[in-house]
Amino acid sequence: MNILKNKKLKMWMIVISNIIIPSSGYVFMGRSTRGLLMLLWMFAFGYITSHLNIYNPGIPEINKFFGAIAVWVASIVEVYHLAKKSIIQDVNPKV
Repeated sequence: MNILKNKKLKMWMIVISNIIIPSSGYVFMGRSTRGLLMLLWMFAFGYITSHLNIYNPGIPEINKFFGAIAVWVASIVEVYHLAKKSIIQDVNPKV
C-alpha cells in the first residue's frame, strides 16, 4: 500500500511540474519529443492568436494568448492521463 501512495505522489508531482513549467511533465516521463512538440504548438498558437487580435485594442490581454493557454491546458490533461496510465500499468502489469 505504501508503494502505491509513493507512485501517486510521483504522478501528482509530474502533473504539478507540468502546470508550473509547461511541457516539463513530458520530460519527466521520458517523452521529451512530445514535450517539445507541445511547446512548439504553444508558441505557434500564441503567436497566431496574438497577431489576430493586434488591431482590436478592446480585447483583454489573456485573450490575445488564448491559443497558447488552450494547448497548455490540453497538455496538463494529457500528462495527467499518461501518468495515471503508467501508474495503473505499474500496479497491474496485465492491464
